[in-house]
Amino acid sequence: MENSKEPSKNNTRIMEVKNMNVAEPTAEESYIVRLREAYPDMKEVKDLSDEEVVEERNKLNSHSDDLMKQSQERAYKIQVGSHQMAGDLIGLLSENCDWTVSDAAVFVSLMNDLRGSKKNMDKEGNIQIRTANITSLYQYLLKMKGKGYNSAVNYLKILSVVGGSVSEAVKQIHDDNQLLKDVHTRLSELDDEKDRRNVEGK
Repeated sequence: MENSKEPSKNNTRIMEVKNMNVAEPTAEESYIVRLREAYPDMKEVKDLSDEEVVEERNKLNSHSDDLMKQSQERAYKIQVGSHQMAGDLIGLLSENCDWTVSDAAVFVSLMNDLRGSKKNMDKEGNIQIRTANITSLYQYLLKMKGKGYNSAVNYLKILSVVGGSVSEAVKQIHDDNQLLKDVHTRLSELDDEKDRRNVEGK
């Protein structure tokens, strides 16, 4: 019997996953790859001149400040579809979320953001939620508790509408935070390289 039989789709998928695992970059390589997406001309630290080390350090320090400011001010798009669904989401959270003395202010901030953004919903049924409140919304939806069939159906209906865009916003926040972390890693490497050269008299 010949062994030239074409692999099934399932087997093909398994092989693809294995190949991806083999090619998975190291943590250091991932860091360099990620940064070069934002800074295509970035060189290895050891290849920089003394002037370039100082120049890049100043540029990244400034960019780091900008990234932190943008993160605090940025709002992310959440698809709710309609004012009715936005109201249902607000009602779900109001009636079913537990809070403690440590996170009462966080919950109030989220609810105020949702109520305010509902009034400014765009024509496509999107609302804009600030960074900190996106994370809170994600956590509250994950930890949601209810009672009875109707409550469960209502929760699933709302989650089916908003869940995808909330998850995408959380992913975007993670990516934004990762870029800031990578910038700080690069800054640390630049400082280390500068110190090394000073010790060696370069």
